[in-house]
Amino acid sequence: MTMQPPAPGAGPQRLDGASFQDLYVRQWSSVVNYFRYRVGPSEAEDTAAEVFSRLWSRRATFDPARAPADHWLWVAVRNAAIDNLRRRGRETEPLLDVRMGDSLEDRTARSVDLLARLHRLAASDHEILALRFGAGLPHQHIADLLGMRPGAVAVRMHRALRRLRTLESGKGDPA
Repeated sequence: MTMQPPAPGAGPQRLDGASFQDLYVRQWSSVVNYFRYRVGPSEAEDTAAEVFSRLWSRRATFDPARAPADHWLWVAVRNAAIDNLRRRGRETEPLLDVRMGDSLEDRTARSVDLLARLHRLAASDHEILALRFGAGLPHQHIADLLGMRPGAVAVRMHRALRRLRTLESGKGDPA
């Protein structure tokens, strides 16, 4: 599910139960996918549930004048991923890359290889790839979250993918 940022001025003026439920329904799968990239599949759903639970208890602090609810959510999601990685020292389990017709062994081997290559990238490259391909966020939303221009996000994404391909081809360090 690809998340679309809300239109300026759109959405509720406060985050009541129905508005929060709408946020949850729209964003759940994107949040879980992001956590699969950042903290690993076994912790993805639990971490996502913790974030939504924490935001539910703090919904009275949400201020739509400061940012849309989607932005508020994604700031909390990124912070939870960072906290999780700090606690565990960046050790994560393999990501499963499911392709039809491939054996479980092939998918697992590809996933282990992808994870190893992702962790050889700089943290900022890993983060931008997780936001784009794990969470499915568009460049504009990533730009808003990271305080960048959309063009700069596109350039960083291109460079991160190039470094990831360099690692895939065995040409050495991504630096």
